Amino acid sequence: MKTPSNGCTFSRGGACSRTLWPRYGGHDAALAGDVVARDTEVDRLHWLVARQNNLIASDATLARRMDIPVAQAAYCFQVSRIIERIADHATRVAHNALLLIDREIETATLDLMDEASTLALQIFSWSMEAFHTGDVEKANATLQRVRDLEETTRDIVTRVLRFEAVTAIPIGQITDSIRRIGEYSGDIGECVINYTVGREPDGSSAPGDPFFG
Repeated sequence: MKTPSNGCTFSRGGACSRTLWPRYGGHDAALAGDVVARDTEVDRLHWLVARQNNLIASDATLARRMDIPVAQAAYCFQVSRIIERIADHATRVAHNALLLIDREIETATLDLMDEASTLALQIFSWSMEAFHTGDVEKANATLQRVRDLEETTRDIVTRVLRFEAVTAIPIGQITDSIRRIGEYSGDIGECVINYTVGREPDGSSAPGDPFFG
């Protein structure tokens, strides 16, 4: 949808999830607080996308005036809703990172958390690139990477079982949210595939055409 609210939602969702789990994330209360504040902004922007989708769905003349097919509006709303959920999990990471301030965590576990966080963000970035370009190949690549992420997060969970509960529980919550962010990003990839393949191959909606701009 060619609207400020839609574009901002996708952009802000990315900003919120960029701070998933830096190695020092558990020691930066200001960064964690910023993530929590941005989640509220993502919620507000998603509401604007939902409102516009409802207006377009209920008024065919508005859809024509805005040159936005009803199906495309619904597709954008679906992706926006997934991004809103991703932001919720970024907030969950931030809240649990605060519980790890001043706690020592072994280097091997931190390395795995860094790896999982980086991979989750890469999956999200690829899914959004696929969304903006209609790139089915890239959308499919995100789905494979989700499986890789799940393996990494399983390794983390296995490691933290031997930690004290006060450390193991926040790490487990962070790891679960990182996994869920990757899975939700894979859902965006599936949305791209379903929408792109399902479109009619005419000049205005040929697969691979960007949806914005």
